[in-house]
Amino acid sequence: LVLLKAALLFGARAEYGVQLAAVQAPSSAPSAGPRPVWNAWIVPRPPKAAKTGAEAAVEFKPNKTGDYTSTTANNGLALSDLDVSFALTANNEPPTSPAGAARAVPFEALIVAEGEWSQTCKRLGVTKTVDRFATAIGLVANLEVTKGQPRSKSFVQNALGENVRGLVNEGISTENLEYLRGETHYVAATIHKPSLL
Repeated sequence: LVLLKAALLFGARAEYGVQLAAVQAPSSAPSAGPRPVWNAWIVPRPPKAAKTGAEAAVEFKPNKTGDYTSTTANNGLALSDLDVSFALTANNEPPTSPAGAARAVPFEALIVAEGEWSQTCKRLGVTKTVDRFATAIGLVANLEVTKGQPRSKSFVQNALGENVRGLVNEGISTENLEYLRGETHYVAATIHKPSLL
C-alpha cells in the first residue's frame, strides 16, 4: 500500500478489474512527446466462479518451485520464452477478447503487481532467479554497560569473522554478528534455527 501511494504521488496510474492482453512497441514514426511510448492493451477481467471456503483454501500452487530449474545448491531459474502474440510490434493489430474490446494505455514504465507467478513476466520471456538461504533468525540483545568496564571495540562480522567462528566452534551456527557499544552493549546476530532449538 505504501508503494502504491508513493507511485500515485509520482504520477503512476493504477488499473483494477482488468488484465493485460498485450504490450506493443512504439512505432518508428516520430512521436508527439519527447520519447516513443509503448502501449499496454488491457481488457476487462472475466469474473471468476465463486468457490467455497475449502476450495479457495487449496487453490494455491502446491509446489512453489515446480517451474524452477535447479542451477546450484541454493539457486533456481524459471526460464520462459517470449510470446510473440503478447509482445506486439508497432505493425501488429491490437488484441481482441471475448470479455470486451481491448483498450490501449500508453506507458513509459510498466509495473506489474501479479505476484510470484506473473503470467505477464512469463509471456515477456523474463527469466526469474530464486536464491534460497539457510533459515536464520535475528537475535538482538541490549545489555547494560557496567561502570568502569574497559571499552570494547564495535564490529560487524560475517561467517569468516573470528567471533563468528568462535560461536560456530561452540555449536551455535551463526551467519552474521554485530556489536556496538554506546549507552548499552548492542549485539545482533543471525543464528540458524537448529542452534536455537
